[in-house]
Amino acid sequence: MSDHYPVCFTRRLPKLEKKKKHLEIIYRDFKNFDEKKFLQDLCSAPFFKVNEKENVNDALDLFYDIFLQILDRHAKLVTKRVKTQTKPVWLTPEINEARYNRDYFHHKKDIQNFKKWRNKVIELIKEAKINYYSVAVENNHNTGDIWRSMKQLIPKGSHSLPNKLNDGQTTAESTSEIVNLFNKFYTELSDNIITDSFNEPINTFDKLKCFTESKLLPSQLFEIQPATEEEVFNLLNKLNVNKSAGIDTLGPRILKIAAGIITKPITSMINMSIFTGVFPEKLKTAKVTPIYKKGDKSDPSNYRPISILPTISKLFERHITTQMYDYLKENDLLMKEQSGFRKSHSCQTALTKLTEKWITDIDNGNMTGVSLLDFRKAFDLVNHKILIDKMKYYNFTNETLNWLESYLSNRTQTVHIGNVSSNLSAITCGVPQGSVLGPVLFLLYINDLPLHVKNSRLDLFADDATLHKANNNLLEIERDMNEDMDHISAWCKENRMVINESKTKCILVGARQKISRLPTTTLSLKVNDKLIDNLTSDKLLGVYIDNYLQFDKHIDEVCKAITQKIALLRRIKKYLGLQHRVLYYNAYILPSIDYCLTIYGNASKSHLDRILKLQKSAARVIMDAPPDTPSQPLFDELDWLNIYDRCIFNKGVLLFKIFNNQAPSYLLDLFSETSNSNYQLRSITDRHLSIPRHKTEFYKRSLQYSGVILLNELPTHIRLSNSLPTFKNSLLKYLKEKRNNTNV
Repeated sequence: MSDHYPVCFTRRLPKLEKKKKHLEIIYRDFKNFDEKKFLQDLCSAPFFKVNEKENVNDALDLFYDIFLQILDRHAKLVTKRVKTQTKPVWLTPEINEARYNRDYFHHKKDIQNFKKWRNKVIELIKEAKINYYSVAVENNHNTGDIWRSMKQLIPKGSHSLPNKLNDGQTTAESTSEIVNLFNKFYTELSDNIITDSFNEPINTFDKLKCFTESKLLPSQLFEIQPATEEEVFNLLNKLNVNKSAGIDTLGPRILKIAAGIITKPITSMINMSIFTGVFPEKLKTAKVTPIYKKGDKSDPSNYRPISILPTISKLFERHITTQMYDYLKENDLLMKEQSGFRKSHSCQTALTKLTEKWITDIDNGNMTGVSLLDFRKAFDLVNHKILIDKMKYYNFTNETLNWLESYLSNRTQTVHIGNVSSNLSAITCGVPQGSVLGPVLFLLYINDLPLHVKNSRLDLFADDATLHKANNNLLEIERDMNEDMDHISAWCKENRMVINESKTKCILVGARQKISRLPTTTLSLKVNDKLIDNLTSDKLLGVYIDNYLQFDKHIDEVCKAITQKIALLRRIKKYLGLQHRVLYYNAYILPSIDYCLTIYGNASKSHLDRILKLQKSAARVIMDAPPDTPSQPLFDELDWLNIYDRCIFNKGVLLFKIFNNQAPSYLLDLFSETSNSNYQLRSITDRHLSIPRHKTEFYKRSLQYSGVILLNELPTHIRLSNSLPTFKNSLLKYLKEKRNNTNV
């Protein structure tokens, strides 16, 4: 049979397929890696010489020479030619052979043997999928890992290298030309955004100076302290082995394996860097991979740059970042309005703060003008000189500033596709993408922005800014917000930031009856003298906010996402057992329901019933039940909570965090404002809260009201839980018992 290749194979190959580009990738071959022998060789390596170096760059060079020389003996770098289209992970040689036989007999018109091999192929594919996905799910121990396995089931678009790339001026066709054009596009992006009028910003930082002086004494200084071997050893052991290696080819897996041996030289290098104020040059080069998003594949703007820094650099950065965050937190130096990159803060807490304020405004008879500001490439436009100047006001010592200046300067990047890399290009501004220290540096850069807003409120989640103003007069809202828009624009000019007028939107939030009586529902807001668009709903931190806070648009999107995932589950359920179907639901469908459910969960029953209907549909698919099967027995068997109980559960968890110092203080302030009690709110979980006064039924949707009702109804032993896991378990048990009693 091997002597007769089916003719149909030749005819099936389109001419374009022959022209498809293939990639050559370079990777470390761990096939015959012997960890014990590798560690033995490392133990005898002269790492003590690293400690003898006086210059951190020389020390790091020596460390790399020693480590890589040994690693190359045990896990060589090899080159492999791969097709741009990835084969299914479950495809086996046995399936390929069966396919060949099927197609061969089909070509020979041997119907009997064709049917035999066709059925064999179907049987083998089904068996392979069942084996692969069952093992993949069983070997994972958390929903994140399960989701990564499940993604293998989802049909993917092509992520192949474009045949050509055009930035509007130059067209590149060869791989080397393409990577260099990508690199040019990414590194010149900030120059194309910043105009000449931003070249010489004049900064007085008066407001920042007043703010920091109100928080700090002259003697309160931030100075980077040396690292200990215990700390570095812990950092090495906490490395995520699933992360990729940087340009140095040293991935987190191999560094974690060698942790006990390399802790001392790495600690020495970190401290050498701190004492000399020099960040190693080799740790400043990022490996950038363009990931296709959507649209024209020849347009570089349709690719997201994913930047990977050397893993060792993250050990240096983590040590400094931890100390810096502690200093800022202890001295209350980060604005309360900022919720991004901060412990106990999240999109949920930021949105809760905003929507609670807007619901209260509606209850007081006011409307709220909301502007969702969009900054263009904010992280990439951070000006290094301005950032260093600002950090002086936070009482950073000169030694610390010198180290940070060294960390930011002389950075480079190379675009990497397969084994082809572009030339190195300099990065002149921005905080390093993919870094550990970058987020806190950005927070310091934008931290003083709320100080420039006088009439309105400005809330931030990293670079997502929401300007809002409440009043019962539309003209006054416009006047105050436009004045603050001018202040924000002035801040942007001084700080070399740019507002994207076309993506900045505004919404008028209020009661339906009040807004309907207005002669116009359009806000006349301007950014840089350009009128911004009015919308009835827009997406903010993953939730669609509409002008009546009904969340109907958001529920539309949630239902759409769940429907697609249930459709996928229907297609793949024959490859999954009951246990794996449930895991699919927990890892893939439930997060769509739970995301910010505490916010949109107060929508009308008719809207939430749509999600409940989809939950029932998912239960029937998982249990192979007919469409008319009652859902409650299925929920009981699967041990699920319906959408309404999940809302209570999620709200209870948030309330527990609020009253147990596990959430931002601004959420506790919500209850301080509505409480008539004299006792401390942090200790009230064993007592009944007073129900806040309200003027409208709409206010009952607020967490301030519904949260108090929920806490008052919970048994004392649940409210007094000594930990979050205990609280969750107790609340789940309570809700299920309550449901069973109701059903009876």
